[in-house]
Amino acid sequence: MPEILRETGIAKRRREAIEGFLGALVKGSRTVTLYKEGHSIVGQVTGRVNQLLKNAIGEEPNLPLELKSKRILFEEEELTESPETVLFATALHSLGVGQVVFTPRLSDEGLLGFMRLLVWKPTADKSLSDMQKELSTRRIDGLQIISILSFVVTGEQEEDSRNPGELTEEQIAAITSAGTAPDFLYLLLKQAEAVNNKAAEEIVQILDQALNRDIPIEQFEAAMPWDSYDERLRARWDALRADFERADRNTRPALVGRLTLIDEASLSARKDHAAHDALSSFSHARDALRTVLRNPVGEQQPRFALFAYARLLEDLGRIGDLKALLEEFGMWRELAADPRWRPQLEELKRQVQAKVPSFALAANLARAATEREPGDESLQTLHDFVLTVGATTMPPLLEEFRKTTGKEERARLTKFLAGLYARFGSDSLLERLKDPDYFFVIGVIGILVELGVEDIAERIGFLLDHEHEKVRAAVIQTFRRVGGPVAARALADFIASGKHDEQAQIAVTTLSLLPGEGVDDLLVEAYGKNDDYEVRIAIVTALGRHPGPDTADFLRTVSQATLKERILDFFAQIRGAKESLRVVALKSLKQIDGEKK
Repeated sequence: MPEILRETGIAKRRREAIEGFLGALVKGSRTVTLYKEGHSIVGQVTGRVNQLLKNAIGEEPNLPLELKSKRILFEEEELTESPETVLFATALHSLGVGQVVFTPRLSDEGLLGFMRLLVWKPTADKSLSDMQKELSTRRIDGLQIISILSFVVTGEQEEDSRNPGELTEEQIAAITSAGTAPDFLYLLLKQAEAVNNKAAEEIVQILDQALNRDIPIEQFEAAMPWDSYDERLRARWDALRADFERADRNTRPALVGRLTLIDEASLSARKDHAAHDALSSFSHARDALRTVLRNPVGEQQPRFALFAYARLLEDLGRIGDLKALLEEFGMWRELAADPRWRPQLEELKRQVQAKVPSFALAANLARAATEREPGDESLQTLHDFVLTVGATTMPPLLEEFRKTTGKEERARLTKFLAGLYARFGSDSLLERLKDPDYFFVIGVIGILVELGVEDIAERIGFLLDHEHEKVRAAVIQTFRRVGGPVAARALADFIASGKHDEQAQIAVTTLSLLPGEGVDDLLVEAYGKNDDYEVRIAIVTALGRHPGPDTADFLRTVSQATLKERILDFFAQIRGAKESLRVVALKSLKQIDGEKK
């Protein structure tokens, strides 16, 4: 086979793989929005799409895709247009994205975050401009999202200054001649898509939401910048709306308008119907299963009822209905006291632990734990419930802890989590000390302290090298609380390292206050390794709290400084030092002599 044909065949197969990946990505994005993070279906979808991505990347280092309005370019050639590629391009283009680069490092979690971006829509609280600003600061490991404004762009991508409402007479005539309300909106949509600026993109979003029944027509009318358009357009819209809202009008245009668009009352009724219908069905099924579970007949009935019951529990977990689950938890305790159910209890426990944990449930658990006063008996119920649901609840609970910033709420959640880790074990928690979020790491240290981990000094000592000063400060404070030879040694090494000398002075004070033998030797050792003047003054000051012949001899040596040290004293005073090293040494000696007397 000629080389050029072989290369063409390879390129064709890769383009097909890329188009297959994009199709699965867009369809999967719609699916994952129906479920909360942590649901098994979300994991299945993202895993499958990520595998298709790996196939599309192949042996190349990455997969770069360039976006131009509705088109996607790969290696300067346009991919085959499909509903999925158009949606992918328009969704990202409206967010100001000009290029996306996928790499094999993209995890399932990162891919899930990107999939949610594809269905991201403006809300009453967040405009399209707000979304574009937020996206510009968002980072997903293994994925590079390049803004249109972050590189030199082509003329097609550059924003133009046209007002989307500036239409020619021909355009106005075409739009006002639309026979149905959806046709009218669609023509406005196509006209706005041809204008490449933020004002047009916001209009495109509004029109798209109205046509897809995501927002009611009342909200569309309020958000639409009618003042930017010719008044004939608003007049035509009012006429079309009046036509399809008349109940006695059953013409084709009126029926098309009613079926395509939705008003606020209909949208609210649809939501209420879905919610009440689902709740009624769920309650009926749950009551029927409870009857079977409390009064089982035969051998097979309890087993089948158990699996059906587990499906209901999975739904409760998915939506995070903590109140309902706690009611079921009360029934589980009833079943545990019934000898007939003992053989099935282990299976019930496995089903609960496999199906109930979710991020939505963790959010409500964390909220409940922070709202309850210390000593509240219901806290123990929450604690026992989590132990029953299992350790898989802990990672999402920790993520909720990460979001908690209030001092009192954080303290309550720290205590609650510590009680759980006391039962589940702290190994997984120790791994979280490597998290890049410094504030979260400080919180994890607090949980470990509350938990009373015996070797905590050994476990967190490495964090004295952390890049953030607040983490280092938290470790030093923890060492002051727990003490011990490991903490003393770690503090001495930190002081001796010559890094972060301002905090090293605090570490000197902390070390000097630790009970136990050998602290004075560690301070003297650190003095010899760190020649920072202020740190040495702190060490000499601290040694005044440790009387002993060796300490006294060392202080006398410092007080009788060499010529070099006297010169250092002189320059230190020029820099504004309150007291020289020799003067401080003499004061510490006097303090030691006073304690001897």
